Amino acid sequence: MGERFNGRTLTRPGYLDNPYTWIRYAKRTFFSQPRSKHLCGIFGLLRPTGLTLQDEATFESLSSQLKHRGPDGSGFIETRIGLIGMHRLSIMDVEHGSQPFWSEDRQIAIVGNGEIYNAPELVRDLKRRGHQLNTGSDMEVIPHLYEEFGLDFPNKLRGMFALTIVDFSRNRLILVRDRLGEKPISYTSDGSQFIFASEQGALIRSGVTSRSLDSERLFDYLLHGFSPEPHSVIKGVSKVPAGSLLILDLSSLEVSIQRYWSLTEHLNNLVPTPEMLLVEIEDAISVTTQSDVPLGVALSGGIDSSLVATFAAKVRPDIHAFSIGYNGTKTDESTLARKYAEELGLSFSAMQLDSTAIGESFADLCSARDEPISDIAGPALSAVAKLARDHGVPVLLNGIGGDEWFWGYDWVRRLAAFSYGLASHHASVPKRYSLLSPLPTKSASGVAQWLETYGGFRTERGVRTYTSKWSDGDQIPISLYQFQPGYPRINASIQKLMGKSVLDAVPEQFAPNSPDEIPGFFMSALADTYLRVNSLAQTDRLGMQHSVEMRTPLVDYKLAEYIMSTRMHEDGFVGSFPKTELAQAAFKVLPNQILDRPKKGFVPPVRDWINSIWRHNQSTILNPERLLLTGLLNPDALLSEIRHPIQRSGRVNQMALRLATLEFWLRGFEE
Repeated sequence: MGERFNGRTLTRPGYLDNPYTWIRYAKRTFFSQPRSKHLCGIFGLLRPTGLTLQDEATFESLSSQLKHRGPDGSGFIETRIGLIGMHRLSIMDVEHGSQPFWSEDRQIAIVGNGEIYNAPELVRDLKRRGHQLNTGSDMEVIPHLYEEFGLDFPNKLRGMFALTIVDFSRNRLILVRDRLGEKPISYTSDGSQFIFASEQGALIRSGVTSRSLDSERLFDYLLHGFSPEPHSVIKGVSKVPAGSLLILDLSSLEVSIQRYWSLTEHLNNLVPTPEMLLVEIEDAISVTTQSDVPLGVALSGGIDSSLVATFAAKVRPDIHAFSIGYNGTKTDESTLARKYAEELGLSFSAMQLDSTAIGESFADLCSARDEPISDIAGPALSAVAKLARDHGVPVLLNGIGGDEWFWGYDWVRRLAAFSYGLASHHASVPKRYSLLSPLPTKSASGVAQWLETYGGFRTERGVRTYTSKWSDGDQIPISLYQFQPGYPRINASIQKLMGKSVLDAVPEQFAPNSPDEIPGFFMSALADTYLRVNSLAQTDRLGMQHSVEMRTPLVDYKLAEYIMSTRMHEDGFVGSFPKTELAQAAFKVLPNQILDRPKKGFVPPVRDWINSIWRHNQSTILNPERLLLTGLLNPDALLSEIRHPIQRSGRVNQMALRLATLEFWLRGFEE
């Protein structure tokens, strides 16, 4: 029987009669072309009636589009109805970690992306159970765990991962994502074929799907600045939800989604202590330092990244710290980061970003993020990954997650507190839960926002109305992005662009109408949206852009479960300063110059960057023809919004940034 790849016919032995022969032969041919030095990517195409020549060409194209994620090796699994491939970046067992891995009876095969941090303990347990493991690769445990525990096996894993399992005995394929969604999988199916990949862009560039936008998902994007899971802004493409398994019947292509973990299931009233929190943080950071290659940390000088650097250095004193500075701004903290790195005895490197370079490279950045994400922090994330790669460091730890777990965004904390008050069923919400601000902040943009919301009165009234409209007695809507900073302006813009009111749209998430559960459900909502689809998504893609594995220790599920277990303990989030909990714990290990400083993080000179982006991309922004061609947006409103990136008050026009980001992203598929 002959199979065609790269225009050549390969003679394949009988189906799985000698899989090693077939894999070695296919790797010498299909995967032998030169690979660019750009992280692990997985992909597959399945058709019950058998692959066509066009399918094989599509599979080859998918492979080509994902090579930047894995320069160190490739492999694939063949089934009767399709092919599954992977490209590997070697982090653990560099020499012997080639995939796929198989069960002893050759009935289960896997390829995976990510890291299993507790693999050593799992190996010991599996060997006691009689399994044979022959490499030091963390991914080798997966087929044997699946043999032992079936679909419950993900609960045994600690790490960040996206896995593909082929169970030949049950004729099914299983896609699995880690609990908090650090590693991605997107898929599309039309009933006759099922195709998946680590990146959505690979599906478009390989011709699997068009770049047509989904109208409802476009509405979501304009509200958030990203596309919440499990949906995609691309019509016909979905994301495997975090903490879930997608089970595909290989005969019928019937898909079922099974959730194996949920953050809110761990909501409890455990009394929090700084000591216990510090123990959990240190444990989460320590497990992520496992690597057979050089390890680095992105150090901003803030509490989150400083804690990561502190505990990582205890385990890996050879760690290298990297920081990003900004020319012409007071938010440059690279000097503070350097000083603390020196105190820890770490090697340190920094680079300065200037506005001109940001403007010139912004279009490429929008393409590299794989899906449209309008977060202006993207250039700094990409730059710190490139800095690490330039110094030969392919694994980089960061402090993402601290803001989501510890009320680092004050507007989220205040909305949660107000909702807490509404759920308390008092005739009037006590003053301590109020969203009113007697005086605006001392800036032009702060005054403008204060005036827009009538000093917070408009926001309070809106949340009350929204809660009353969508409550059913047992649950209330989570008032979050509908009332984000500048919400009157954002809501009005969306109504002009799409003729839809944000406040009339069905809420995305609800919380029990119980005061004690409000904090936990708000935290979970933020983790399911901004943390996962904005921060983790672009961290993964922009790290992969430079062949750097970005690890997020504070997004460890055990740490998240501990924090959630304390969220029903009274209402300590009300009236406290942002990240009070974390600061109290960090007081025991961090110096005062870090604890006492105002929160800044990787905050760029936003207006300078925005002006540079618009200046260097005038032809695109003055004629956003890709967005105009969709027919989904009012043309006059679109042109009016996108051409004015800075409002009269001096505030950045977030809607203009979202529209420009989407236009650049759409154009990126034409290169």
